Amino acid sequence: MGKFCFGMLPAVMAGVLLLSAVHAFAQDAEWVYRQQLEKARADRRNGKYKDAATAATRAFLLADELENVRKARNLAIELSISANAAAKNSGVPFKGPWSVRILKEDGVLLLLEKGTICRRFEITLGKGFSVPSGDFKVGAKLGYPNYELNGTLYKLGAVGNTLGSRWIELKNAEGVPVSGICGESMIKPERAEKPLFFQLKNADINEIFGLLAEGSEVKVK
Repeated sequence: MGKFCFGMLPAVMAGVLLLSAVHAFAQDAEWVYRQQLEKARADRRNGKYKDAATAATRAFLLADELENVRKARNLAIELSISANAAAKNSGVPFKGPWSVRILKEDGVLLLLEKGTICRRFEITLGKGFSVPSGDFKVGAKLGYPNYELNGTLYKLGAVGNTLGSRWIELKNAEGVPVSGICGESMIKPERAEKPLFFQLKNADINEIFGLLAEGSEVKVK
């Protein structure tokens, strides 16, 4: 029995060291997160709006390592949006490149300009198979699209067409269309079917439709 316990010591010590390392990493992430938030606030006060948005977006990317992920994300998101709004109001041109991040658990789509968060939109998720996670590129974009499913064509406004006013195709690394971002059904809500894909309000997808060029990055998690 003594030999067995002695033999277990290296494994136990390794586990303790691993837990210590994880705890230290979490503390480091928390410290860096707070530093980036403070930098963002200071830059915004000093009129360095794009620098503030960059720091706030860095904090957002660190939030996954923190205990209260959603609260940490929201603080960083709102600060980046506020800084970018101030930059735009001060005359800073926004020319892109534009990209998107979708947070499925939060039901949120984030619009980024030059890698910093500019806008936040609520999004509704479709079925699991049609809303995959991963890295994608924007493919074909259609205005007022018809929808074909299993050989049946559903025209705009017909029951069965869930695509709304716009369709933004998402392609995987192999260039294969696997999902998309769409608007709300054009028929009365009580008759509309549940969405199959990532669904925005029509006014929201109309706004981002013209900004996202073919090949723009879309990250989903």
